[in-house]
Order: sequence, then structure tokens, then C-alpha cells
Amino acid sequence: METLTPRVLELIEAIRRDEPSSINEAALVVDRDVKNVHEELSQLAQLGITFFEEDGQSKRPVVWFDELVINLPFDPDAGDTAAAAS
Repeated sequence: METLTPRVLELIEAIRRDEPSSINEAALVVDRDVKNVHEELSQLAQLGITFFEEDGQSKRPVVWFDELVINLPFDPDAGDTAAAAS
């Protein structure tokens, strides 16, 4: 969960919305440092949340989904996490 910070979620949404043609362009879209964006996108790719399409020396980040659903049980034996949260 520490990977999916508000900044990273903003990056994912921007890539989905704007479809940047490169990591550099993705960094411009979110007005952030290219190195940081590259590191975050690499982490997301390792998790299977994003992937890269290579075009020559350019790597285009791709978000292939419209929605990200995370199921995070706190007590697998309890079964109903909503009841545990109330």
C-alpha cells in the first residue's frame, strides 16, 4: 500500500487520461521530475499495474484498466472485513 500514494495514483490517472508517449512526457503531464516518475512507473510495472510499450529508445507507459480494485483483508479468519472496520 505504501506504493499507492496519492502522487502515484495521480500519475496512474494522468497516464490513463492523457496517454503520454514517453516517460518524459508523463513527467511533464504531472509536472514532476523524470527520474522520480521513472522509478514509480518501474515499481508499478513490477506490480503489474502498468507496463511499457517500447518504441525505439522511448518507453511509453500504459495503464490498461479503467478501475483499480484492491481487496485487502485484515483478518482472513474473520471473513467480513467491513464488519471489522465498523
